Amino acid sequence: MTYEHPAIYALESVGTMITSKGMTYPMLREGAYDSSNGVHLSDIEPDGDWFNGLSDADRLTVGAVRHSISPGPTAYEQTQY
Repeated sequence: MTYEHPAIYALESVGTMITSKGMTYPMLREGAYDSSNGVHLSDIEPDGDWFNGLSDADRLTVGAVRHSISPGPTAYEQTQY
């Protein structure tokens, strides 16, 4: 059995790395991330500072990740229409 590592995307606007599985990690100065402080996307307050700080491009990335792990609009996405 082969294990595939999830894709990792940089969300520069909020200083976070996010995986295709929805895990977020603080981005470190040298471009790496702090794997010991992960938080799943579903555990982040949808109307909090983190979501409000996303750039338009990063918001699209987060939306794509959310859709891939949970089809259908999230509570946050429903408030954006």
